[in-house]
Amino acid sequence: MRIRTKVLIFFVPLMVVLVAATTRFSRMAVQRVVAEEVARSGLALAVDLAAAPGTVPGYGVKSRLAAAKALASLRFHGVA
Repeated sequence: MRIRTKVLIFFVPLMVVLVAATTRFSRMAVQRVVAEEVARSGLALAVDLAAAPGTVPGYGVKSRLAAAKALASLRFHGVA
């Protein structure tokens, strides 16, 4: 085998592993920052949106006006 082939066989899998590790650590860091921000602001709601999307008013609304009404009602009731 030529030296170029040996180098490619070594570096290509190494680069794949490094990219995968960087992606994983970046995702973990972003999740940690978001969780800390939610905990700091005190707006964490324990709602499983995937199981019951209708429980949160305005979730999945495609209209800005409908979303604004839902947010206004939450603010009026002291949630936000």
